[in-house]
Amino acid sequence: MIASSQKGYAMSITVLSATLLAGAHPAEPPASFSLDQYDHHLAGEPTQALILGTAHLSAWSEQVDRAGLDQLLAPLLDRLEQFAPDVVAIEAVSGPDCDHLIRYGDVYSYGRNYCRVDEDAIAATGMDAVAAQTRVLEILLEEGGPRTAADRRQLAALFMAAGDHYSAVVQWQRLDPAERVAGGFLTQDMAERLDRRSLSMNENISLGVALAVRLGHERVYPVDDHSADHIQLANAEHYGAHMREIWAMNINNADEKRKAAEDALRASGDVMAYYRWMNSPEAWDLTMTNDFALALADDRPEGVGRTYAAWWQARNLRMTANIVTAVAMEKADRVLAIVGASHAPYYRDYLDMMHDIEIVDAQDFLAASSTGR
Repeated sequence: MIASSQKGYAMSITVLSATLLAGAHPAEPPASFSLDQYDHHLAGEPTQALILGTAHLSAWSEQVDRAGLDQLLAPLLDRLEQFAPDVVAIEAVSGPDCDHLIRYGDVYSYGRNYCRVDEDAIAATGMDAVAAQTRVLEILLEEGGPRTAADRRQLAALFMAAGDHYSAVVQWQRLDPAERVAGGFLTQDMAERLDRRSLSMNENISLGVALAVRLGHERVYPVDDHSADHIQLANAEHYGAHMREIWAMNINNADEKRKAAEDALRASGDVMAYYRWMNSPEAWDLTMTNDFALALADDRPEGVGRTYAAWWQARNLRMTANIVTAVAMEKADRVLAIVGASHAPYYRDYLDMMHDIEIVDAQDFLAASSTGR
């Protein structure tokens, strides 16, 4: 009896397997092969990815103070809040990636400039960067009720020790102002540094952190990558001089057009029009024509231009891989990637290759009425 049941079960599995294989391997093979032909197998809806190319706002400090910048950016933040991303990705290097760059400092001499080891936070928490990063992940993955002020101060200190100072500011800003004080792991000096960093003009703070706080997120995701910087060592002798010559060409009056867009913003205060232009095909073409296309066309025997283009492609591939990882970590329905505008077209094309990510056109999104999604 048992043998008969097992035989019947085995036959059922055989039939099921044959059916599945028949579906997976059609009788007629496809005429051509492309990975995107398998996208329709995705269970559920793809993650919506909105890529916001931006100027580096710290450069605006001579024209506007932080309070003025907040007022200027308010309509943009209101619109981004309507997108309601589950993940906010920013152009900053993560703690673990900084650890790699610092330990191999002679190889990554440029990239390590974006990193610092927070010895004060490490001493205050009693954890090195690895232990602090591990503890942060444990806390964020724990089920629990609302976080207390003491919880948020602890997380801010741990994020600082782990090298993720932007997420530390998220925790700090989610505290009631009266609770933004030293306590637990968080020393007075660390609290003062969080206050100062909160006032930064940098778009990672003024856009990324500000939006994460509005949405009640626990963190932002630093996704920048400099682990391909060693490519530049091969052309170190000629690199700087050759690239400055390329950037000085100013084809199609690119510099004048960028300045005109900034002048229009200063005159009108229309930040939405400015960001629509920054994320337009016209602006992307100016960037490509005056930077990476010229680099690719550089035929001097030193090969600086091609080295530069290779570095840029590798960097953006790794940055977008970090975004894909963050999306999976949060099981995100929507992701917002805030990045320097010259990265944006690379982000779009690389992320569009993913099976489970669908690009939201930033220009169209910013042009839509602010009354709905």
